[in-house]
Amino acid sequence: MPAGTSWPRYIAAVSTMMLSMFAGAQTVHFFYNPLQDLDSRIESEKEKRLVMMKENETRSLSSTVKASPVTSSTAA
Repeated sequence: MPAGTSWPRYIAAVSTMMLSMFAGAQTVHFFYNPLQDLDSRIESEKEKRLVMMKENETRSLSSTVKASPVTSSTAA
């Protein structure tokens, strides 16, 4: 096993590490409630992206119109 440890000691160490990780994650979710307002955050981000997409679309349309004016010589 890694670092010359035996299987029982390695399994015990990994089990302890996993238990500690799970306990820490549960503690964070219990005290800080990070997922409590997830739905409202998702909706606000969707609205922000929709506004940005509309702004980008308007910018690209206005720059296209300004960049390539149609004249009588090119419209043939």
